[in-house]
Amino acid sequence: MPGEPFFPEPDNNPGHLRLNFSDIDPPRLDEGLKRLAGVVRQAQAAQAA
Repeated sequence: MPGEPFFPEPDNNPGHLRLNFSDIDPPRLDEGLKRLAGVVRQAQAAQAA
């Protein structure tokens, strides 16, 4: 979910993400983290290009 609402000054903190992983099965968490890591790597590669 968007992370900005969780800051005292949301307009000064754009582009944040809030992840909730407190109530999820470990295999599902592992898969989600792998997918998220892949997206982050792609974004970093696109910025470097």
